[in-house]
Amino acid sequence: MMNLKTWMYNRNRINFKSQHNKKSKHNLSQRIAFLVDGRKDSDLKIIETYVKKLQHLGKDITLLFLTDHTSPEQISFQAFNAKSFNWFYIPKSPVVIDFIKKDFDLIISFNTENIPELNAIMDLSNAQFKIGVIHDHSDLYDLVINPVKENSWKAYIKILEETLDQLCTPEYNHSSAELVM
Repeated sequence: MMNLKTWMYNRNRINFKSQHNKKSKHNLSQRIAFLVDGRKDSDLKIIETYVKKLQHLGKDITLLFLTDHTSPEQISFQAFNAKSFNWFYIPKSPVVIDFIKKDFDLIISFNTENIPELNAIMDLSNAQFKIGVIHDHSDLYDLVINPVKENSWKAYIKILEETLDQLCTPEYNHSSAELVM
């Protein structure tokens, strides 16, 4: 038979958890943004495959690409270039401003270089949780991934998935907790 102290702990922890339960941001990650250095075509195939996998799982995915194109507004996907920012790295392009203002659950950066425009977007973003590769400005991120193989997006995605799985907590359900009691 359970002693009174253990029984009271089990009974009170349900109330305490329901009052102080902070849900993991990863449980509700339905709106995911990708910030991609799109100047290297070889990297885009791997990222595209990952995006399709997430879309197949029902995630709402938004992509924003850095490009060298002189008129990024004429490209068929959301893109920007260095001219989309003023001298102080404040965005002036409507595409970038709209991206920053959206309330994403996660924003994932696919950038291994120290690019001020990408750093500014990460810093100014309203996203709840920011993920990126370890580099000089890793203080911009809530989670920093260090891929085992340098410049390998496959390794980055694998570590990212494993880390998010570890951070994910099961949803707390009052009815099932009361049945256990």
